[in-house]
Amino acid sequence: MGGDPGMGGAPMPIDELRGDVFFIETITAGAQFPTLEGGAEFGHYTRAPIPAAAVDQAGDCFLFDGAAADPGQFTAVSAGDVSLTGGAEDVTMAYDDFVDAYALDPFGPIDLWSDGDTVTVGADGSDDFGAFSTVLPAPEALAGVEPAAGDPYSRAGTTVRWTPGSGTAVVVQLRAGGNLVECTSADDGSVDIPAAAFAWLDGEDDAIVNIRRLSQASIMSDAPTGSVEISLQAVWASPGTPLGD
Repeated sequence: MGGDPGMGGAPMPIDELRGDVFFIETITAGAQFPTLEGGAEFGHYTRAPIPAAAVDQAGDCFLFDGAAADPGQFTAVSAGDVSLTGGAEDVTMAYDDFVDAYALDPFGPIDLWSDGDTVTVGADGSDDFGAFSTVLPAPEALAGVEPAAGDPYSRAGTTVRWTPGSGTAVVVQLRAGGNLVECTSADDGSVDIPAAAFAWLDGEDDAIVNIRRLSQASIMSDAPTGSVEISLQAVWASPGTPLGD
């Protein structure tokens, strides 16, 4: 089943607190260990952000042409320490006053979670943004992926398959020549990339393929009350995937 990322819109004046938290484990073909990412940002918004807009659609796939998203207008604030606990390793991210955001220590954890883990994501809160905490399932590592790493994707149309899981959604991304194709599905084991979507990458010999299993939550913090979007991602990556006939 597909999803609609929206086609953009006019900026909206607002007066509210918003935050985003993400943790990502990426397994790249041929790599021995996963790559870990994490970050968070909180702000008092006076103009709503607008995500990058899709410029075309084919089935469950959308084309993004590299146009930047509108981050909105906001003043960055701290929500205290942000943590992920209950997984393979407990991690904490502190607010960085220099960049007004949070980032995972690159010399910190070597693993965030294991298949089957249930983790807690939360923040201690501050005078500017309230504390929050939520429990959600960690996304399982993708298995049974076809085409396998290094195998070509057919421009006539390709069905991408994986072992079904319990993610909120699975997103297959193909990036080539400055364009990004995203095909979104329920975590039911397959999504079709039609020939019309490959036509957006005409002239490209290969693409970077990322398959993302998402576990997501939308919650509200304690006072001062703000909305928080949380995204945990398990990513299967195959750079240099051939695009065949």
